[in-house]
Amino acid sequence: MNYPEIIPPFNKSIQYKELNPKVGGYTYRFKTLQDIEIFFIHPFISRGNVISFSDKNDKIWLKITPYSIIISKDYAWDGCTPKRWWGIWWGSPDFEDTRLASLVHDALLQFHKTKHFPISRNEIDYIFKIILEKNDFILSELYYSGVKFGTKHPSKTDNSLKSTLTIPPKC
Repeated sequence: MNYPEIIPPFNKSIQYKELNPKVGGYTYRFKTLQDIEIFFIHPFISRGNVISFSDKNDKIWLKITPYSIIISKDYAWDGCTPKRWWGIWWGSPDFEDTRLASLVHDALLQFHKTKHFPISRNEIDYIFKIILEKNDFILSELYYSGVKFGTKHPSKTDNSLKSTLTIPPKC
């Protein structure tokens, strides 16, 4: 498998805020305060195209370009899972060094079953591992094993999610 590598130097901090335990009927823990862009040394399978992923209200939450993944401002995610709120957070601990990896992994998994999605589930998990390693997270192998073997795979397509493929003009 031909996995991407993240371009160094790697910025491991992101601007986010911690949310109240219940938001919108589902438990989210964090929300981005800016667009987040992760760059890669070689292009994904998008073959020079830009793919946008949106919700039922046409809000674009994720873009995959030939050399980057962009997650939109205000995207909410639950951090490293499994986790539940019982007066305090119980489950897989979130650390500053896992925050970006969990954000990217959750956003990619959310849109994984849409029509134009160019990244395999194994590649999504591997991207999670690369980000943990670039953050020098000492438990990266353990957390990678958790997403590889413990994360629930989406079993069906969410018809409220959409993808749009933009093919650049030929020069």
